[in-house]
Amino acid sequence: MNHTAEVSGRGQLERLIEVSTWDRAEILIVPHPTWNHPGLDGGFRMLRLPGVRTILYLETTAEGSVIVAPALIEEHASLLGDLRALALPPDPSRALIDEVRGECT
Repeated sequence: MNHTAEVSGRGQLERLIEVSTWDRAEILIVPHPTWNHPGLDGGFRMLRLPGVRTILYLETTAEGSVIVAPALIEEHASLLGDLRALALPPDPSRALIDEVRGECT
């Protein structure tokens, strides 16, 4: 890894550690040996907006889409539960990020 990538990677890891301490954020790491998990199809976010129903934001390599279809939202809520079951809890996830950050020096 070149020096620029190390600095950039370290900064990103520091930011993840910072965000992991926020009340309204949670960062959970799916361990590397988990080779086949439901999150491999692409990123998504579940957004619960006050006074509005939950919406889903799907990301692909080409674009992002806002989804309001209840069936797709329910499917991804279940997917999120499956991912949470595979992931490390918050404190071990933060510790792993910190460990990797230490390797970037």
